[in-house]
Amino acid sequence: MSPVMTFRIAFKALGRNKMRTGLTMLGMIIGVSAVIALVAMGNGAQSVIEDQIKGAGTNLITVNAGNFSQGGVRGGVGTSSTLTADDADAIRNQVAGVQYLAAGVQMSVQVVAGNQNWFTRIQGTDVDLPIIRTWATETGTFFSAQDVSGAAKVAVLGKTVNEMLFGAGADPVGQVIRIRNQPFKVIGVMTAKGQSGMGRTWTIKSSRRTPR
Repeated sequence: MSPVMTFRIAFKALGRNKMRTGLTMLGMIIGVSAVIALVAMGNGAQSVIEDQIKGAGTNLITVNAGNFSQGGVRGGVGTSSTLTADDADAIRNQVAGVQYLAAGVQMSVQVVAGNQNWFTRIQGTDVDLPIIRTWATETGTFFSAQDVSGAAKVAVLGKTVNEMLFGAGADPVGQVIRIRNQPFKVIGVMTAKGQSGMGRTWTIKSSRRTPR
């Protein structure tokens, strides 16, 4: 039997059983669509997770100070102030493979701008932090080496802090905020990145304080 005749017989059979043919086609369409949708969802979830891991910083090691104990009271990891700027320099100069390093000190305080205020985490840090965290500025700039070495009173805000203090979509560059009643000039706003590893949005300011 020729291929043409075979196709004619097949199409005639399909035409005689329109309901069965339609249901079979519908089942095949739904099945293939479901597989495609599941694969696409899996790839999308994988991409989101990979972006989150990259955003947290890849090949990253965090060094924290140890425990502080006094009179039987233990403060836990990071409560001691044993790390100094010299320790950061030693890691940079003596540990092989270190490409970027950002020493820092952090605390949680109330930040004030005009008649608005927001309780958030403050982190004094160095110029390499955006590279380490793969974190770009949305407006303005990040700290320069001169800002850090000169302990300039400048601040870079996180996305949430900016919205709480100045409103959604506001550009606060050039505005002044107060941290512990000390004025700091805003020089930039970071892109939205979600919460930090400690569960709070960062407000970052340059500082000469001893890293912890």
